[in-house]
Amino acid sequence: PARFRIRPDGSGDAGVKLDLVLPPGPVSAGASWEHVAPPSRLAPLELRTAYKLEREEVIAGRRCLVITATITGELTAGGKSLTHRGKARLALDPRAGVLVRAVSDARTIVTEPPDAKGPRRKETHIRSRLELVDRR
Repeated sequence: PARFRIRPDGSGDAGVKLDLVLPPGPVSAGASWEHVAPPSRLAPLELRTAYKLEREEVIAGRRCLVITATITGELTAGGKSLTHRGKARLALDPRAGVLVRAVSDARTIVTEPPDAKGPRRKETHIRSRLELVDRR
């Protein structure tokens, strides 16, 4: 898997940026919440993310909340279809307000109308592991 670093502001190497949307109020282990991101310049489809607070765990000497996320999105327009599916495991240090670790696996599939050669399909599969550059 590719390795990137997350800075305390959420930005990372190679232009990678992770967004974690927290629930509006306090939650405990086992709680779930959802966020729907509207289409944007980077993602032309609505992305639905289902989050779940799994547990508390000490990672890199920090007390973290481990959160899983499942991301889905589909778009069909002009004879083309775009499908995105992903899963992530995030470790958040709630005291510092930073992601300490994020491991993700995502697939994006673009299907275009068939041409003389048959169906056209392009699949992108990205696995990543990001870790905080800690300068405490």
